[in-house]
Amino acid sequence: MLAERINYTVIGIGDMKRELARQQWMTILERDQLGRNDPTKAKEHDTQFDDYQKSLPLDAKIILDSKLWFWNQPHSFKIFISVSDAIGAQRVFDQQRDSDARSSYEEVLQTNIQRHQWHAENYKKIYGVDIFDMSHYDLVVDTTDMTPQEVLDRIMAKLDLLIV
Repeated sequence: MLAERINYTVIGIGDMKRELARQQWMTILERDQLGRNDPTKAKEHDTQFDDYQKSLPLDAKIILDSKLWFWNQPHSFKIFISVSDAIGAQRVFDQQRDSDARSSYEEVLQTNIQRHQWHAENYKKIYGVDIFDMSHYDLVVDTTDMTPQEVLDRIMAKLDLLIV
């Protein structure tokens, strides 16, 4: 909705990682597991996406959906979108993505919690950065009890202030 409203293109690093996993005949969860078993592979896997993010020009009309964009594009406007574990798991389960196929809401919930913990630990080890330190971001929006339109309105209110 935001991209459409401001006429930007969305680049999703998670989508890129899912596509890479698919090309390797894996799910994103299986691809992540490689990194858990071998931290060197985790760094190699992330480095290619870091280099790509760093190569994007700051003036490009891009919304970059990535856990590390604040790190790779430090001069950009950075928004952290959060959601409770329960609601986030329900949203993922309702999407029913082939690349993330899980059999139940409970499995999605546990997998999401584990992935968030692993990513936080992994990025702290590799980069020395806490992705959940809210001081990295220009705007933090907890979407747990918000509609997509309310989220858009909150972001646009902040962006409108920047443009004025």
